[in-house]
Amino acid sequence: MFLRRQTQKGTLWNRSLKAKPSNRNNFWLVLLAVAVSFTHVIESAEPVFSVVFSSFLGVTYPIKVWLSILPIVFGCSLAAVTEVSFNFQGLWGAIISNVRFVLRNIYSKRSLQNFKEIDGLNLYGWSSIISFLYPFPAAILVEGSQWIQGYHKAIATVGQSSTFYFWVILSGVFYHLYNQNPVRPLNALGSAIAILGTFLYSQATLKPKKIEAEKQS
Repeated sequence: MFLRRQTQKGTLWNRSLKAKPSNRNNFWLVLLAVAVSFTHVIESAEPVFSVVFSSFLGVTYPIKVWLSILPIVFGCSLAAVTEVSFNFQGLWGAIISNVRFVLRNIYSKRSLQNFKEIDGLNLYGWSSIISFLYPFPAAILVEGSQWIQGYHKAIATVGQSSTFYFWVILSGVFYHLYNQNPVRPLNALGSAIAILGTFLYSQATLKPKKIEAEKQS
């Protein structure tokens, strides 16, 4: 999983598809004060909490941004109501998770105001690398002696090393498919609407960010 994520980020930076951030020493000191646990996909309702909490802090958004969160709210509500395994404990857990991630993101953006080249994607890249380095020594100590044996065993199981790497790359997709969670038509519709709303939100917030970046440059 880590290899696949870092390969994606390395490709973006090395191919100049994403501007590589400068590695200044004081950047790491600032980053240590924020969470680095970007290890899972952010729930699609997070933009709603982000807009609301940012508004409390004095940030203003154009009407397009507010309209873009409406399909997110509707889609998430429809998906939750039609969820086969719905329970309030899971619902509140997701809401608390969203609030926590939003507050962390707001705090990290405020802490990194002096690092204009560190946007969301680059911050995710650096924090993923750091989150890997933290437990790496413990992983070597506990199970490092089994890595080579496990690697050869995995290769022998699938037959060829190319096949093994192919499945590693696709693990992000099949990780979600193998759960075989039943999905009703309305549940799928709600999820699709929420995803569409998230896309509209990202497009609505993209233009103001470009205008602000041009003013600062």
